[in-house]
Amino acid sequence: MASDGRILIVPWDNDNFVRYRGEVIDGSGSSYEVTSIYDNSSRNGLVIGSITHDTWKSGIDYRGSHGKLEALTVYLAYNEHCIRSESR
Repeated sequence: MASDGRILIVPWDNDNFVRYRGEVIDGSGSSYEVTSIYDNSSRNGLVIGSITHDTWKSGIDYRGSHGKLEALTVYLAYNEHCIRSESR
């Protein structure tokens, strides 16, 4: 990954309170259904997520620093009891 590594954060619900956002990879967090890890300069990257989700959602947890990904975990049937308390 280039020095301007970013990750797309997709909120649990698309309810106009929490927006999609591209973040510098520096810390940890979660994205739901899909994410993209990309170089902001070239826009080259990787898209990871589910294609269909009739019953369960997928979740993606990440950790990294200085624009570089250190860990990535993708979950099926993702559920988190405090999802609605995401920072808005």
